[in-house]
Amino acid sequence: VSVGKIRRKMPRCFFFALLAAVVAAEEGRRVEEVVEADEAFARACARANFSAVMPRFPRDARQFVVHDMSSGPAPEPRRSLGCRLRRLVDKAPPECYPYYVGKWNERRPAVYATEHFANASHTIDGYDGIRDIHIGVDLGAPAGTAVHAPFDGVVHSFGYNAAAGDYGHVLVTRHAIDDLTFWLLFGHLSASSVAFKSVGAPVAAGDPVAAVGKRHENGNWPEHLHFQVSLLEPASHDMPGVVSQAQLARALRDYPDPRHILGPLYAD
Repeated sequence: VSVGKIRRKMPRCFFFALLAAVVAAEEGRRVEEVVEADEAFARACARANFSAVMPRFPRDARQFVVHDMSSGPAPEPRRSLGCRLRRLVDKAPPECYPYYVGKWNERRPAVYATEHFANASHTIDGYDGIRDIHIGVDLGAPAGTAVHAPFDGVVHSFGYNAAAGDYGHVLVTRHAIDDLTFWLLFGHLSASSVAFKSVGAPVAAGDPVAAVGKRHENGNWPEHLHFQVSLLEPASHDMPGVVSQAQLARALRDYPDPRHILGPLYAD
């Protein structure tokens, strides 16, 4: 029976009440799927012993800042003597911290202005639309900061994503915990750090596998690492690091919270 026939056979108010109930039930199902996928990944991660992705990143939360990018991009870090002195007395503004965190599942409408994100027909692994919800974690750090493999695995793919605002140089690795396979994307890297990679090459937990890139090689972003987890095998050296609101529920299933690997960098 078509929706049109149902609509003609019942009063308008009942039809819209029924439609609202169906939509609410579908939304509830999607939320349950997201929770189940995240909990399954969390259980697998609890059985693993992860190494630090960025050993130089401060452990002390007073030595880095968590940026709220819902209203605009992270400020360019300043590395002046004045900033260093202000950090010592714990009164430094956000731009004085060379290390920072950008959140997972954060809507950033004022950050992604290039064609790469605004072109609704542009597709990555089935994700399209106008994309502005960040689905990885950013670790801000000076260019050249080493990036390490958190777990044993192999190189899945690597390359250069040249579009304005894209990842620039990127590396994807593949890993498994028991019967759960997952992929990790390291984006905004230096060219030299991925120059001699080979697909299928092993990586061991704690191995340096890349380094943070400068603006001219990282997609023209402030120096940082974009770190993303995927339960979906990427078609190439790419993942949709930013998704649309319409596809968010699916994205939260496919790309779980990286803090399961990185640790509790911030609270929700």
